Amino acid sequence: CNTDNISEFIENLLQKLLVTYNINGNLMKVSYNIGATAMENINDSTANVIRKCDLALIRAKEKGLNEYEIFKPSLEVQTLKEGIIERELRHGLDLNEFVVFYQPIINLKNNQICGFEALLRWHYLKSVFVSPLEFIPVAEKCGLIVELGNIVLEQSLKVAKLLSRYINDEFIISINISPRQFSDREFIRSTIQILENEELENVKLQFEITEKLAVENIDYTIEVINQLRKYNITFALDDFGVDYSSLNYLRRLPIQAMKIDKSFIQDIEKDETYFIVETIIKLCKKLGLNVVAEGVETEEHYRAVKELGCDYVQGYFISRPLAVEEMIEFIEKYKSQN
Repeated sequence: CNTDNISEFIENLLQKLLVTYNINGNLMKVSYNIGATAMENINDSTANVIRKCDLALIRAKEKGLNEYEIFKPSLEVQTLKEGIIERELRHGLDLNEFVVFYQPIINLKNNQICGFEALLRWHYLKSVFVSPLEFIPVAEKCGLIVELGNIVLEQSLKVAKLLSRYINDEFIISINISPRQFSDREFIRSTIQILENEELENVKLQFEITEKLAVENIDYTIEVINQLRKYNITFALDDFGVDYSSLNYLRRLPIQAMKIDKSFIQDIEKDETYFIVETIIKLCKKLGLNVVAEGVETEEHYRAVKELGCDYVQGYFISRPLAVEEMIEFIEKYKSQN
C-alpha cells in the first residue's frame, strides 16, 4: 500500500462523510481530521503504526478542519525538533533569555515618531538570537505563548514609561497578540492587572490581531475587544490581505487601525499591487480606520504609500527593530534631523 492508494481511499471515504444529516429537523454536517500511514514493514509494531498515524493527525489538525495528512519521515524529524525547541524554551524562560525589541512607527502627516511595535526576541544562551519563525509556532502549540505574551506586555509598558521621557506627544506601543493568548480565559484579567501595575502617561496601548484570529470566532473577538476598549486599549488588524479580507467581518469588528501586509508594500511598484494598496487605503478611510504600511524598506515604498494617503509607516527604511538603548539613541537622532 503506497501513499497514492491511501489518498484515493481517504478521498472516497470523505465523499461518504461529507453529507448533510437531518437530525430532528436540524441540518448537520460532520467535520473531520484524518491521520494515516503506509505499512512499509510487515513487522512494524501496532504501537509504532498508531504513533505515525497520531503524528499525521496532529499535522492534519494544524491545517484546519476537514483536512488529512499521510505520515512521512519528515514529520518525525519535525516533531523531534519541536520537542527540543519546547524544552529549550522552558529553560529560556527560567533564565530570562527573552527580550523585547522595538520598531518605530512614523506619522506621515508630520514625519514624527508616533509609536513602536514591540517584537519578542529570544537571546538563546545570551549569545545568539533565535528567529521568531522558529520558536513562536512551537510556543503557540505548547501553550508557552501565553507566558511569553505577558513578558512582552510587562516589558513593553515599563519601556514605554522610559521612552515617554524622550517623546513629548502621546505615542502608541503596539503588541502582537497570538491566537492562543487571545483565547486564553485569563487574557483579559491578566492584561488589566498588568496595566494597573503601571501608571502610564502619554502612552496608548494597541493590540494587533490577525484576520484569521478575528474571524474564527468573531462574536468572541468582538466581546474581548469591547471589554478591553474600556481600558483605553485600541486594536489593529495585522497583515491585512493575506487571509480572508472579508468586508462582512471588517464592518463588524470594533477596530481602530489596519496594517497592510508587507508583501503588498514590497510589490507596490507593480501596477496591480499599487491598485490593491490604493483600494485598501481608500476603504479604510471610509471606515474611519488609521492605516499602517508595514515592510517599508526603500524610499520608493515610502513615497508610494505616502502619495496614496497612508497614515503611518514602519520598516527597515525607517529603522530595524531596536533594543531599548538603541531606541533611545534613534529617537534623539531622529528628533534632531526632523
